Amino acid sequence: LEVFGSIALILGFLTQVVAVLFVLEMIATTIFQKTKLKSKFKGGFELDIAYAAFALVLAFLGPGAWSIDRLLGLG
Repeated sequence: LEVFGSIALILGFLTQVVAVLFVLEMIATTIFQKTKLKSKFKGGFELDIAYAAFALVLAFLGPGAWSIDRLLGLG
């Protein structure tokens, strides 16, 4: 997801699907850090939450005018 998904986002291909997958991944990594790693008082999950928020905005707004999704009529 991180390699091919980021390439897809750069090109604007399946933007909303990949953005939702990134949101789910960032939520999962945050939950994993808090539960499995037992890091109650350590920070570090703020960046994951910020990435999730950015991906959520991208999922709501969709691709831009210069994307493959617009060219194919998907977005």
